[in-house]
Amino acid sequence: MALALALVVLVLVGVLAATICFIGVQEARMGESMRHLQRAFGVAEEGISAVIRTWDPTIYNVRPWVPFDSTPVPGGYPAVWAGAAHHTGAYGGHVYKLNGELYFIDIAGRDSLAAPPGPGGGVWQRVGVLAHVLPPPSGVRAAVTGGTGIRVSGPVRVDGNDHVPTGWERCGPSDSARAGIHAANGGTVVVSGSPQIRGSPPTVIGAAPRTAPVAVLEGVSYTQLAAWATHTLAGQAFASGIGPVVVDGRCDVTVATNWGDGRNHNSMCGNYFPVVHVTGDASMGALQGQGILLVDGDLVLHSGFEWFGIALVRGRLTVEAPLSRDIAVWGAVLAEDSVQLEGASDRSVAIAYSKCAILKALESVALVTNLRSRAWLMLSEVP
Repeated sequence: MALALALVVLVLVGVLAATICFIGVQEARMGESMRHLQRAFGVAEEGISAVIRTWDPTIYNVRPWVPFDSTPVPGGYPAVWAGAAHHTGAYGGHVYKLNGELYFIDIAGRDSLAAPPGPGGGVWQRVGVLAHVLPPPSGVRAAVTGGTGIRVSGPVRVDGNDHVPTGWERCGPSDSARAGIHAANGGTVVVSGSPQIRGSPPTVIGAAPRTAPVAVLEGVSYTQLAAWATHTLAGQAFASGIGPVVVDGRCDVTVATNWGDGRNHNSMCGNYFPVVHVTGDASMGALQGQGILLVDGDLVLHSGFEWFGIALVRGRLTVEAPLSRDIAVWGAVLAEDSVQLEGASDRSVAIAYSKCAILKALESVALVTNLRSRAWLMLSEVP
């Protein structure tokens, strides 16, 4: 009896000891997994902070909306991951453009201590953050601004009241009226023929710094805008070769002659607002585009030109007659030198201030910040 009882006790004690050891090992493994998960979570949040801190409008802002495209972070993800600071792990993911203002940043973090070589290995976590762009405030004071003087002749229509381009949705409430024509730096305004100049007031002459016409964005210089250019082209005569490009059902933003589609805002390139930088004198006719147009030299507009957004000219702006088709600008035109608008008897030059077109153009160069509330989302965790 004593021997049998001793054997039973030994078996029970052995089972109890084995159970305690098993539970201890499992607890240690769980603790180690939680430590790796916590490190992976920190790496994922670091990746999101890095994306927001180093936000490049030329990479993210010009992308088509979901589901047509996304931007990998870093380039080459998921085959390539970006290393976190202090060698704590690696992160990678995608940035999705939900609309003109809202973005979703999806980043996966991987713990370096638990991650074997190769993409996707080890312990990792995915974190998502909703972020929105903050367009720089616009300093536009008129539909047309000239630095040294403005000459208007013929059936030209310039309107400083807020207009929504044909086929576009309204971007919030209407903006307050701007002046139709603003001659900065005390320049002169010469009007002849029968132009229609509207606004509040229709014409204003006011002193301003020499660079005011091209420094229309608060805190953003012309040089910075040129550095953010989506396409940089040499000065030349631009004509029918410019237009929206759609490949396999997507707007091809890599084509330098694709300047968006403002005439058909619901098309595949209707939400593409590039920054086009011309490094010399240019003449343009029979084309359309949208976004921000930068011209380092003089700009001459011919028949059929249509632009949606902001046009900044460091030299002279000239609209030549006669015209076989209208010239229309929705947004604002600013020239550091003089402006000459000449309309023909049968066709007219129409330049209308548009808060909507300007706002959409400024979103293409805006930086991003996360939403103040309900921005963070835990997507998944893989131990």
